[in-house]
Amino acid sequence: MQLELLGPIRFWRHGEEVSLGPPKQRAVLGLLAGRLGEIVSVEQIVDGVWGRELPQSAASGVHTYVAGLRRVLDPARGRRKSGGVLVSASGGYSLRLPAEAVDAQLFTRHHTAARSLLANGQAEAAIGQLERALALWHGDAYANVPGPFAEIERVRLTESRLMAVEEWADLLLTAGWHNQVIPALVGHVGREPLRERLRSLLMLALYRCGRRAHALGVYRETRELLMAELGVEPGPELSALHEQILNGHPALMPRTVPGSVQLLRSMTAAPAGVERWQTADPRPELRPQVRQSPAAGAAARRVPYARQAADYTAVAEGSR
Repeated sequence: MQLELLGPIRFWRHGEEVSLGPPKQRAVLGLLAGRLGEIVSVEQIVDGVWGRELPQSAASGVHTYVAGLRRVLDPARGRRKSGGVLVSASGGYSLRLPAEAVDAQLFTRHHTAARSLLANGQAEAAIGQLERALALWHGDAYANVPGPFAEIERVRLTESRLMAVEEWADLLLTAGWHNQVIPALVGHVGREPLRERLRSLLMLALYRCGRRAHALGVYRETRELLMAELGVEPGPELSALHEQILNGHPALMPRTVPGSVQLLRSMTAAPAGVERWQTADPRPELRPQVRQSPAAGAAARRVPYARQAADYTAVAEGSR
């Protein structure tokens, strides 16, 4: 069995996808999966799925959706049998799946492992773990799932994903893989146009590829965007990088040469050892299915580099 949360919620049993039912039923599953192995009370499920829009039938709706999920997740289980994938306990319910069967759990595991490896000086192994983590994503976490819990998890997981992307890009830049990191950064800047750390990494990558004018152009666009959307100047890190690029500071150039890292696995392949995700269609990061706020969407439309991800695709493919 495999459960995907890092995109539309989807479930596979014996290699075949199973329909999870209506949105509220998927929301109940998403909540239980987000608290995997814990006992979640009916009241907590009601709050997480309905929030303030609470119908009188919410509690009975939880029982109905749980019954529907049991038929889907564990069809061999009899109605009155104990145990199984979705169990009743102490006035609530608990989803009992192995952590490796849930992509969000695997993402956290790989991300944590990457940080541990990096702390021990194993940069190349850390890159591999980050690539495995990023390969699990196939859209916006909890996509099209209603309720407050799904929204909170969507924000939390998206922030974790962006941090992983930034750590991955920083490691590849340190290793000297400047061309290869540009396509992913362009795609993520397009989705998160106000995130300065992504933009600083993109500026550095462009500069190290000999595209000084493009790097300075990213800064100008960033400054205009921040002033228009938030009324603020770029932060000290981005401003300092801008000054260094203007002055051609030698500290910006790498001290290493490209190593033996197999590049961009996270953009083109599923992680090894997970059968369900091995057979999934590759979904490049440059073709996201990500929900944007109206402000972010408008901002992205005004940023040329956010619209020109395809311009850098050939650079990455030709440099593998």
